[in-house]
Amino acid sequence: MKKLWLVLLLIAAFSAPAVAIETDWVEISPDASMRLIADNKVSPDGTTRFALEIKMPASVKTYWRIPGEGGLPLRLDITGSEGLEALQINWPFPLREKRYGLLAHVYYGDVVIPFTARVAPGTQTALVQAEVNVGICSDICIPA
Repeated sequence: MKKLWLVLLLIAAFSAPAVAIETDWVEISPDASMRLIADNKVSPDGTTRFALEIKMPASVKTYWRIPGEGGLPLRLDITGSEGLEALQINWPFPLREKRYGLLAHVYYGDVVIPFTARVAPGTQTALVQAEVNVGICSDICIPA
């Protein structure tokens, strides 16, 4: 399991323009890596946005939150984060793939999975600590 850290600089809402920030790329298997990306803005409804970006070759896949009849579901845990609550994962629609008689829900190549989270009242700076479990698959699947 890899842990990604990202400090979100959350200045009072509307006090500064949004600027994208990101972590370094973390290698999760040969030719595959991931990072967290975020803006540093709090919306009027008290939420902020960030995303998990996965970079893979076009022939390599990972699975959706419900992998189907095979595969490893993508799991994200931010319980170690500070100043954030109410995580909402905005899953991109996966490709439905049938191989060897099994239905799977997959993403091929590069994928960005966006999230929103409510910023705890009175928070000026939040820390996102994300633990991500994912399967990276070509001929075989490697849990990462």
